[in-house]
Amino acid sequence: MRKNALLMNLIVIVIVIIISACAPQAEPYQAPERDPMLVPPDEIVLVDGFELTNRVTEEWKRSGKMFTLTGPAQRESCAVACHDGYAFSTGEFARQHIVSIDCQACHSDRALEYLRNGTVDVPFTDEPLEAGMGALCITCHHGRTDARAKYEIFANGGGVRLTAPHHGPAALTTGLGGMEYPNVTYGHSIAHENLQDTCISCHMPETLEGYALHTFVLDDAYAPIICGNCHAGITDFNLNGFQNQVLEWVSQLEDAIFEETGAIALSEGGGQLLLFTDEERRQRVNPRDVSLEVYVAAYNAYLVRSDGSLGVHNPQYTKSLLQESYRALTGEDLR
Repeated sequence: MRKNALLMNLIVIVIVIIISACAPQAEPYQAPERDPMLVPPDEIVLVDGFELTNRVTEEWKRSGKMFTLTGPAQRESCAVACHDGYAFSTGEFARQHIVSIDCQACHSDRALEYLRNGTVDVPFTDEPLEAGMGALCITCHHGRTDARAKYEIFANGGGVRLTAPHHGPAALTTGLGGMEYPNVTYGHSIAHENLQDTCISCHMPETLEGYALHTFVLDDAYAPIICGNCHAGITDFNLNGFQNQVLEWVSQLEDAIFEETGAIALSEGGGQLLLFTDEERRQRVNPRDVSLEVYVAAYNAYLVRSDGSLGVHNPQYTKSLLQESYRALTGEDLR
């Protein structure tokens, strides 16, 4: 009986092995299907190794960071602050070897310190700004101007320069860096201001291939992915035509500035706002002849137009800055 039992167990084991060998093999892993409305790439392909490196490199080439401005990059303070990848990452200035904002700029010990600490000093706050991983972005893209101090100088009659905001998306995103009138309450889009990693939360979404997007500049295909949790059904960043409205408000504010000053164009150069009075842009309004209301309006109009998001970074703050600037200058509300 014991031999028969052993024989039967052996037969069962053999049968199990045979069945297992004949069973269909497991399919290789494939990414789950996604709603095609939420998928910017045409295909879902997981990548790594050299393929990942190549994709990130190609995206970086489209980001505008593969080149640098040679003028600022040849000045040590500008190069170390932002304009040279090697100087930014090492703190060492090499005038004869200008480097773009390349991999080492954002993947160096200095950059990692910002990413880990999540804080950055900006001129328009008295304490370090809590910005999560976006602190690395904001160290360059904060506007480099304390609008509060510039306002006070002009209000006290000492305005001899129309200092301009310099590459300042964070001034709007944080809702802290516009030029504000005292005792005026400004609107804020709290959800935008409180994103855990500020810039990176939106500008480096994870692709379906499993890595962070490195173009940094977003097209409308990413709107449902980035904004869809709060704005159901969104298909582009011009939600309900808000970007069009902001562009119209900026134009109205600029027209009011031109009517007040006789200028025909607002631009920036050498860190100053320039109000040109001729088509050739050779003649401009003397800053000493500019009122406080014109300066506030010009500062905020240029800040919003140069920001690039047309209000998306902080819709309510953008609207308030433009509205209060226009109201102080004209006595009327934006249309």
